[in-house]
Amino acid sequence: MIGIEISKSTNVGIEDLWITNCKIGIGIQDSRDSIIKGDDISFGRYGILLHSSTDNTLTNNTTNSNSRGGIKIWSSSNNNTLTNNTTNSNNNTIILDLFILFLN
Repeated sequence: MIGIEISKSTNVGIEDLWITNCKIGIGIQDSRDSIIKGDDISFGRYGILLHSSTDNTLTNNTTNSNSRGGIKIWSSSNNNTLTNNTTNSNNNTIILDLFILFLN
């Protein structure tokens, strides 16, 4: 189960949610220019997963106790910005795979 899924979308905002016990807390695929802000995601496989998604902003999110990773960004996910995100007790904190990332 995916808590929140965005697919083939532009300019989506996801803010201040508490998501628990999902395979993927927030999944973003083939999307761009979205803002993920202030969310708390825990006890799933991945907290936040970006796949083939560009120019997104992840700010002030917290991922806790996700079995495979707090934040995973992969497969042609370019120019995403991560600012002030917190990861605790995840198997992997942030997983990066072949993309360009700006960390602030």
